[in-house]
Amino acid sequence: MTALLVTPPPDDEALTIALAMVGQLPEDAQAEIAWALRLQLFPPETPADRRLRLLGPLADLLARLARGELEAGACSGPSEEASEWGDVPRLSRQLYDRLAPPEATPSRRLVDDFGSWYAACRAAHGLLPDGRYLGEGRPWSSGPRVQRRSDREISDAVRECGLLLGRRPSSADYYRFQTIRAARLRERGGSAKHPPAVGTAIARFGSWASVLAACHFTDSELAAARVARILRGFTPEPADDTPPARLAQLTETALGQLGMSPLERDHLMEQGCGELPVERACELARALEGSLDWLAGRTSAPGSPPPAGSRFSKAGYLALRRKSRMKERHVLQHLDWPLGALRRALNGTDPMPLRVAASLADLLQVSLHHLLEAPGKDGPQPAS
Repeated sequence: MTALLVTPPPDDEALTIALAMVGQLPEDAQAEIAWALRLQLFPPETPADRRLRLLGPLADLLARLARGELEAGACSGPSEEASEWGDVPRLSRQLYDRLAPPEATPSRRLVDDFGSWYAACRAAHGLLPDGRYLGEGRPWSSGPRVQRRSDREISDAVRECGLLLGRRPSSADYYRFQTIRAARLRERGGSAKHPPAVGTAIARFGSWASVLAACHFTDSELAAARVARILRGFTPEPADDTPPARLAQLTETALGQLGMSPLERDHLMEQGCGELPVERACELARALEGSLDWLAGRTSAPGSPPPAGSRFSKAGYLALRRKSRMKERHVLQHLDWPLGALRRALNGTDPMPLRVAASLADLLQVSLHHLLEAPGKDGPQPAS
């Protein structure tokens, strides 16, 4: 695994021995070690950290106002009457924008995300220094409103992957299995559940090693699975037909042209490309010689890459939404994404994530290329 092939300092004998031992491990084991190290070096932001980043300065000013250190400003708007505020200190947006530190979230962004200035203040009032909330109710979204996958569903899906391979799967193995299976189910239609995503499995159990432990693989059943695979002439999916496999084949020159580091490439191989902005995802799809639907896991066949310079088309999306007579409220319920975030992405203020564009395409029942436009175009990019 190239991520682990580093040259230790000449006087660090312990590190030299450790790297030599890791170098003798199978590639799958090295990949798991590399992933664990990345999580240690670059831990993901927790919900509590995000609440502190977004609401910490507002919570501090509300606390100062409650202690009488500030004067309350007037709060306008029919939804912000005094009776609604209750025990939440009435801090005006103008006062917040004037006193908040430069790195604080602007009041406009808070109103977009929470729906009103009162809702933002309610979320911040009762926020503790460690990110916990002691106020009434739950003022922020608790996550997508999707059906929760049980531990049994996750372990059964990973077991199915392992028994197909005849070995304990790595997280990359399962990512390929889940992407292909989900794409096939999507192509067939119907109400069959997709296998749980690898990120869901790791979030539930804490690590990929814990996921495998919950699957209770035995050496005897894996040996029997390998025999069965040989007897039935099992042929795995072609490696070059999956985004992770083609990502792994990109040269350093190709990565440099995409502005992508090897670490980011490894992350995309593990977690998928859903968080990439659509414009960058189009560039990656062109480099991998596949369609945007294939990169997003909506189809199993690579298809044709998008035209150069493709970007998300707000006009194309609105035209398709009008054609289907779909209300914005219905779109938001399907996405479970804040209205302000969607509008900023549509207006180009914030990037449109590939996963959100794919969800819009699912909702409108079109291919992703119907939601693209090329530079200088005013309409959606026609299908190739």
